[in-house]
Amino acid sequence: MDSLAILALAIILCLSYFTITKTLRRSQSDNQPRYPPEPTSRWPVIGHLPVLAGPELPHRALAALADKYGAVFSLRLGINRVLVVSSSEIAKELFTTNDTAVISRPAVTASKLFSYNFAMFGLGPYGDYWREMRKITMIELLSSRRMELLRRFRESEVRKSINHLFKVIGDNPEIDLKKWIGDLSLNLMLRIIAGKSSSASDGAVPLKFKTAVRELFHYMGMFVVGDALPFLGWMDIGGHQKEMKRAFRELDGYLQEWLIEHKKNRAEKTEHDFMDVLLSVLDGESLHGYDSDTIIKATSLSMIAGGTDTSTVTVTWAIALLLNNRHVLRKAQEEIDGGVSKERAVTEGDIGKLVYLQSIVKETMRMYPPAPLLAVREF
Repeated sequence: MDSLAILALAIILCLSYFTITKTLRRSQSDNQPRYPPEPTSRWPVIGHLPVLAGPELPHRALAALADKYGAVFSLRLGINRVLVVSSSEIAKELFTTNDTAVISRPAVTASKLFSYNFAMFGLGPYGDYWREMRKITMIELLSSRRMELLRRFRESEVRKSINHLFKVIGDNPEIDLKKWIGDLSLNLMLRIIAGKSSSASDGAVPLKFKTAVRELFHYMGMFVVGDALPFLGWMDIGGHQKEMKRAFRELDGYLQEWLIEHKKNRAEKTEHDFMDVLLSVLDGESLHGYDSDTIIKATSLSMIAGGTDTSTVTVTWAIALLLNNRHVLRKAQEEIDGGVSKERAVTEGDIGKLVYLQSIVKETMRMYPPAPLLAVREF
């Protein structure tokens, strides 16, 4: 009898232990945040990095995972948990209703090195400096009035570039159209930001600057081991940080030279580019720990980078699509001939009348966005 009683008591105690343990685990899991589904192919320490480091392009690898795990899923990239969103509806919700929650950018290596320690507000954390610089940029640099004042500079650069293209075609009918569009986009940005004309673009100095800008685009999209595994950052595996610092010094050297020129010629100039405007607005004052020279160089580089690559990709795709869809090309030509004239070039003032041409640009951006992946956000 005593043995049966002891056995029964032991069974009851075991059942009670497992019941209490299960209840506590369920309670703890209910209190913890629920994360989206995560692929099972996670490696120790490095997480899902092999998924993005494989032979397939990152955006295609992520699209394949979205087909399997849904429009929202999570990844582990080293020590970082990453949320991947591939639904336009959810993305709209994030960037409108919850925009302040996802407005900051992570402090990755390339952002820190190329942004003057986050003085380039588009790559920095959300805060007072971010809001102040966004206000200055929208009101002083990108306002409708400022764009209209700089309109003739843009049209002049386009005209020069097209004339140069006709001369080149006379000698060699085969040209690299993407390179020509890229040079045109960069020349446009340099003209309105630093007052640099494409007429000087044959020299060695502008060529080096263009090379450094292209390196900037390359390194901003590069994976650095130290971003996923910070404890390995000091090793600079692959030498990427060293190359980034070299490219940044190249860019900063030209920006500093142009800034000094603007300060010397400030009193004599009657037409003002972006650097002139920023010199006037900041007037030598520091802003949230950044001196005015650093802010001007960082903002100028941000505008150059932001306005060059996206325009190049969009225009290149638009021309490629038109050449492969001749009926669309003919209709666009007919609209231009009827709405403008065969006797003169199209100007910015004509764009409002060219509805079909506007539709071509919109459809190009829908089919082939400038970047398949949006810049990483932090929240």
